[in-house]
Amino acid sequence: MAMKHKGLKQGLNTLNLMLVATFIIIPYIGKYRLDVERYISQQLNSQVQIRKLSGDMRVLTPSVHIEGITLYPQSTQLGVSPGKTPQLNKKNRPMLTIAAVDFVLDPGLSLLNLTPVSFLKKIH
Repeated sequence: MAMKHKGLKQGLNTLNLMLVATFIIIPYIGKYRLDVERYISQQLNSQVQIRKLSGDMRVLTPSVHIEGITLYPQSTQLGVSPGKTPQLNKKNRPMLTIAAVDFVLDPGLSLLNLTPVSFLKKIH
């Protein structure tokens, strides 16, 4: 019986943490654009730039919109301040440019799996 209560308690704690984090972070996610750029750049081992990052809450379903995603080749050193557009030349042309991406977090599946589960909604 104690195992059931422990699992229920862990699930409720996860739900509380997810709800608080979602309501605090998603509306202000644009302020973390440079942090997200750095994180993605580190994960891909390439320079990534994001022009705009925004979030929205619809009932209990958070969504994220990313505009102007640019991926540069691994060896590219842009030498510009984060958030600034580099002067392009033959050495630092983008490898990939995506106009916009929208995705949503599935609260039910996230709670069930005890980890964030998101779905790609649209690539523009």
